Amino acid sequence: MMKSPTNNFNKKNIFALAVTILLLLGKVNTTEKEIDTTEEEEMQAEGTERIVGAAKHSLNTKDHEVTLVVGSRPAAANNKEDYEQYKDLFPEACDVELGKKVEEGYIVLSYSKKSKAALEGCTVDFYTDLRNTIEFSAFLTNVGEGGVEGCVQGGDDHYNDNVLPFAYSHPPELEELQKVPKIGNSGKGCNAAICLNKKCIEKTGLELRWTRTKDEANIENINLLINPIGSPSYRETSEEMSKFNDENSPEFPKVEIKATGERYKVRFEGSNVKEPKNEDKKYNCTANPARDIIDPMAWEIVGTEPDQKKYLYLLAFHLLPQKASRQIKWSKRSKRAKVGNSVSFSRIQEEKTPESSSTPEVLPDALKGPECNDLRILFSTNNYALLTVDPPTTTTSTSSSTTTTTTPTTTATTTTTKKPSGFPWLIIIVIVVVLLVLSSIGGIVAFFVLRGSDKDEETKSKMDKGTKSKRDKGTKSKNDNTKSLTSKNDKSINSAAGTSSKVKDAEEGKKKGTDTAIENTKSLEI
Repeated sequence: MMKSPTNNFNKKNIFALAVTILLLLGKVNTTEKEIDTTEEEEMQAEGTERIVGAAKHSLNTKDHEVTLVVGSRPAAANNKEDYEQYKDLFPEACDVELGKKVEEGYIVLSYSKKSKAALEGCTVDFYTDLRNTIEFSAFLTNVGEGGVEGCVQGGDDHYNDNVLPFAYSHPPELEELQKVPKIGNSGKGCNAAICLNKKCIEKTGLELRWTRTKDEANIENINLLINPIGSPSYRETSEEMSKFNDENSPEFPKVEIKATGERYKVRFEGSNVKEPKNEDKKYNCTANPARDIIDPMAWEIVGTEPDQKKYLYLLAFHLLPQKASRQIKWSKRSKRAKVGNSVSFSRIQEEKTPESSSTPEVLPDALKGPECNDLRILFSTNNYALLTVDPPTTTTSTSSSTTTTTTPTTTATTTTTKKPSGFPWLIIIVIVVVLLVLSSIGGIVAFFVLRGSDKDEETKSKMDKGTKSKRDKGTKSKNDNTKSLTSKNDKSINSAAGTSSKVKDAEEGKKKGTDTAIENTKSLEI
């Protein structure tokens, strides 16, 4: 018996409807997963929000306000565990520790050869009370390797030995700046002839360089220079090596980076800071230093707890890898020497003439240092506190008991969020309602489709039964008629036979009359 086309059609419709409902439910579930980040994605698409810092805080770039991650708090000044666990909390974190002995009162960032910071770069988050200014001190050590004199050499051949490149305020170009200064498309506005690729720098950070010289009195000096990464222009301060190496009270040069006025400067305490000579400005590879050097900025924290009011701002600070900088080569014919009492240095020939015809050149080669054991940046605890984050509370359930593990905190956690607290619940309710509505619609449609299919089957069954009944009745009637005719024929034959027998008996005589009569009677009964 062949299958009905209507039956196949209904089955296909039901299957297609079921698949459609499942797809709709799947789409709703996908929407539920994505909806928590919808607002953030919209803000990022509009360019008003991005993630900053080692802990991945949320920065509103329009208002310059930052919402800290849940659990953020200042590390306790006397709690070593906060500092020891910092690197475990954040994969991008720098090597950070509390200063000891002569470094007491500082938060110390370390930068050594083949360290994570020197190879890949790192980030550290600070609470601070300074908004548009960054201040820190710099130091270096070479324990067990002949001291500072053993790793800081004199002469231009060692100009690239101990360089520490850094950035701050988590610029959007940070990932690019970890590889090379961002170069523009033009050489207009800078001394392009000495610059990388003969073009001006579009965006860059800063770097510190440690060198060693002798002054006119033949006294050994330690020098600290600061310059834009990829640009030979620099500012410099110096101190006698003997004072710098004083184990009981060493001199720490101080670095200042400001959003207004002089963008950067460096000085030892008590030194007179002066503008670089004009020839230093000629070595500039930034067309507009105020624009092309990263703007120092600490962002206002949204929702700071009352006990943290001292720290109103967040500063993200970055140590860049050696590959982020480029070697700077000075002419072999020149050497560096001190000019009068100024801490700015010029280039002069071997004969120490007042003017020099030598010029620097930025090479495409990356740095390969540092040669000293440890280059160090020190942030004063008077203005900075390490920002750490308490791990979230975790709950482990078993069939017989429930154990809750909570990491103790020393201070209250920070930050509130600008998003309404009921927003996630509203989303969940909407999703549940949508699911229920879709399920109800799917059930109703399936019910009517199945009901229609059942009616079709019932009608077909009745039609099949009627046809079969009529066919059976017709067949039975024909069979009965055939049987009736056969019976009549049999009776006619028997009657004729009886009559013939009677005639024969009459002719034969009366001898067999009685027997024939009995047989005729039996035949009629049959």
